[in-house]
Amino acid sequence: NYVAAMVLAAVALFCAPISRGASEDDPLEEFNRAIFAFNDGADALVLRPAATIYRDFTPKPARAGVNNFFRNLYDFNVLLNASLQGRFGYALDSAGRLVINSTLGFFGFFDVATDMGIPQYQTDFGHTLAIWGVPRGPYVMLPLLGPRTARSTVGTGVDGWASPMGQALAD
Repeated sequence: NYVAAMVLAAVALFCAPISRGASEDDPLEEFNRAIFAFNDGADALVLRPAATIYRDFTPKPARAGVNNFFRNLYDFNVLLNASLQGRFGYALDSAGRLVINSTLGFFGFFDVATDMGIPQYQTDFGHTLAIWGVPRGPYVMLPLLGPRTARSTVGTGVDGWASPMGQALAD
């Protein structure tokens, strides 16, 4: 299970001993440098060329629609996390955005809610954990996802699992 793996990884990161040559500020320095090198290579060889092809061959309105669709899915996670944080005004805005963009915006391909003046709030489960008092933990570089803290690593896993896309892929 994706979430269980992320939680176990975060627990390991919180408890990780300082490796040889690493500092207290970056106890996972050797690991982080190796993953950074991997990410740098993946960016140069695969990710950047794919992004360039997508940008060059996909019309701007289509790219905007795809971006809006995924932002609409993100509003579901914002709704959950804002509620868990006790920020019910943000949760209501996110619920409104989700309903409006999923219906009037044709499954979120059009961002009607912004045009109606409903702001989009940015939050995630890592932020929720921070509000609940969970410590940051050590810095860690994740493959393809980039830099995180142990806390935000758990948050990324929970958000991925809880999202509509994560649930669709879990089935």
